[in-house]
Amino acid sequence: MTTRKPTETEHTDIPAPLAAKAPVGRFYELQQEVIPPTPYQLTEDIVIMPLTRRRNVGLIESTTHEDADRAFFGDAYDAIVKLYDDRPLAEWEALITDLRKHWAGETIEAVPGK
Repeated sequence: MTTRKPTETEHTDIPAPLAAKAPVGRFYELQQEVIPPTPYQLTEDIVIMPLTRRRNVGLIESTTHEDADRAFFGDAYDAIVKLYDDRPLAEWEALITDLRKHWAGETIEAVPGK
């Protein structure tokens, strides 16, 4: 059996068999333990994807209501604003409540202040 000399761009410190193995580490184990929330189908054309860490940071760091809503709703923001802008506020509040329950589960109501 002959071995070839690695090229400059190949990593020589990682054994080749590791590349073929299934992912290992706590990062991957946690992914198996978590049940991620599903997308929220608002209308036939509007789907609100669950919050990501990036959008959550944007929500926390937002300085205006619009920035917060953009972070919260993601790519669906413009369509949602168009749909709800001239609707009664109670409908908007019902959406927010339902969406939070959908993503966090019914237990959100048990949290003080929610």
